[in-house]
Amino acid sequence: MKRTAKSILAYLAALAMLFSFVAQAAITDSNVNEPGTIPVLKEPTKITIGVSQDASYESWKTSAIGDWVKQRTNVEIEWKFYPNGSDGRQQIELEIADSQGKALPDILLGILNESQRNTFGKDGYILDLTDMFASQGAFFYEACAREGLDPAEVLKYCKSPNGGLYGVPSLDLNYGNAYSNRAWICKDFLEALDMESPTTADELYEFLKAVKENDLNGNGKNDEIGIIGSANGWNGNPLSWLQNMFIYCDNTDDRFMVVDGELDVSYDKEAYREFLIYARKLCDEKLLDPLSFTQEYNAAFLPQVTAEELQVAIAICGGVGGFGSNISHYQAAEVIEGPDGYKASTFTPSSGAIASTSAYITCAAESPEACFAFLMIGFSDADYPIIARYGQQGLDWDYCADGEVGLYDALGYPAVFKWLRGDIRSIAGQTSVWGGANVTTLPHLGHMAMSYYVDTSVEGNKGTAMTAANTVAQAPYAPEEVVYKIIYTEEEAEATAENRANIRSYIKEARTQFVAGNLDPNSDDDWNAYINQLKEYHYEDVLDIDREAYLRTIAG
Repeated sequence: MKRTAKSILAYLAALAMLFSFVAQAAITDSNVNEPGTIPVLKEPTKITIGVSQDASYESWKTSAIGDWVKQRTNVEIEWKFYPNGSDGRQQIELEIADSQGKALPDILLGILNESQRNTFGKDGYILDLTDMFASQGAFFYEACAREGLDPAEVLKYCKSPNGGLYGVPSLDLNYGNAYSNRAWICKDFLEALDMESPTTADELYEFLKAVKENDLNGNGKNDEIGIIGSANGWNGNPLSWLQNMFIYCDNTDDRFMVVDGELDVSYDKEAYREFLIYARKLCDEKLLDPLSFTQEYNAAFLPQVTAEELQVAIAICGGVGGFGSNISHYQAAEVIEGPDGYKASTFTPSSGAIASTSAYITCAAESPEACFAFLMIGFSDADYPIIARYGQQGLDWDYCADGEVGLYDALGYPAVFKWLRGDIRSIAGQTSVWGGANVTTLPHLGHMAMSYYVDTSVEGNKGTAMTAANTVAQAPYAPEEVVYKIIYTEEEAEATAENRANIRSYIKEARTQFVAGNLDPNSDDDWNAYINQLKEYHYEDVLDIDREAYLRTIAG
C-alpha cells in the first residue's frame, strides 16, 4: 500500500476505465454541485449528524475543522449527541422502534457496530450507497488514485453479507496499531547480566532464568518477575507473543492463518502444542507469571512495571505510555525464533490496514444526495486526515522540512508533517478537531497516523518513538498472507454461531489450563481430550464454512 508513481499511475488508469464503464446516474437534487466541485452544495444547507459525545472536547459548534468543512460543503451541521458505547447504540435502536427511523439524524457518524449496520441496512433504516458511489463518488476515486489504492479493494470489505454498501468507508493506515502485540524488555537487566536481547526461545529461557536467580535490582529481595501481562490490557496476554515462536497467532479469537492460500487454524496443530509445552515450562519454573491471565492492567500490571525498584524483565502490552519514568529502562524485545526456526509477528489488519464503514445516511435524510456529497469532502484533500486528526496547520502541525526523518520512513512512509505542540488529542480544551477521536472525523483515506516526524529528544515523545521503532522491527516478520476479514452470509453466520462461540471460549479456557492449570500439554491423553472436545463443537465443519466464505470475500 505504499504510494509510488507506478501505483498511482496504475490506479489513475483504472479510475479512467471505471468511469468509462459506469453509467452516471442523474443527480436529482438541484442543490448538489457536479461531483468533484467545491463547495459540494450550491446553497447553505442544514444537515443533522449523530455522534457519540466526547466529554473531553469543549465545543462542537466552533472549531477549526468545522470551519474548514463548512467552507468546502456549504453545510451547517446540527449535532445530535448519543451516549458512548452500547448505550448510544441502544438509543438508536429505540428511536428506530419508536419512529420507524423518522427520529434519526440525517447522518450517523461512527456509533453503529457492524451487526447493526447489516441489520439496519437490510431493513432500510440506513441507505445502500452503491449507486451514489457510481454517480457522485469522484472525490473518493480521486483519493484512491492519490493514495495508490484499488477502490474495489477498499470497498469490498465494507459490504454487508447481502452485498449492500450501507456506509462510506474510512481507511487510515496505522501500523502502530496493526503490530500492537508487543514485548518490552528491561535494558538494565540485560546490562547487569551482560546479555544481548534474546533472539531465540532458548536464549529467552536462559535470560528469564538468570533474572530469577539474581537480585538484579539490588534490593535483597527475590522480587524480580520474568514475563508479565494483564487480562484486560491492550494486547496484554503473553501467550499471543509466545505463540509466534512456534506457529502464527493472529491475536483474534479465531486463531486464523493462511497456508499456501488456504484458510486454516493454529489451535489444533502440533506446533501449537509445542508452544503450550514451552509456555508451561516457563510457568512451572515461575518465569511466566500466571497472574497475567487474571490481573487488571491498571490495578496490578502497571504498579509492577512502574515500581521504583525495577521488577519486570519483560512486559507484554501494546504501548509504554503507562510506564512513567521507567520508560527509559525498557526497549522493544526482538522477534523471537522458536526451536524449529519459526518466528513471526502478529499483524492485525483490522487495526487500520483495511477500510471500514464509518458514516451512514439514514432513511430520515430529506436529501440523501446532499448528505452523500457532504460525506465525500474528507476525500477531497490529501491534507484532510492531518487536519481532522491533528488540527490547524501552523498552530498544531506544519509540513516537514527537508531532512526530517519520519518514524515510519523504513516502511516506506516518509514524514509529511510534524507536531508543533504535541499530539492535539492530548491537549486539554482543544478546539481544532471534533473530539480528537477518529470516530468523529469524516470518512477519508490516508496514512497520516504514520507520516509524521517527532522530536525524540522531547520526553513526552519517547513512548511514541519507541512504539514506532517496535513496529518497524516487527514488520518484516508478518506473514505474507493474513486474514483481513471474512464476510459471512446470514445463513452461514446463523449456522455457525453457537459452535463458533463454544470454540472460541474453549480455546481460551484450554490454553490457560494447559499453561497454568490442570491440563498437561505433555500428556497425550489431555491433548487428545482437547482435540476431541473441539470435534464435539464441530470445529472442522465450522472451518469448512470459514474457508468458503473467505474465498468468496477475497474474490470481492
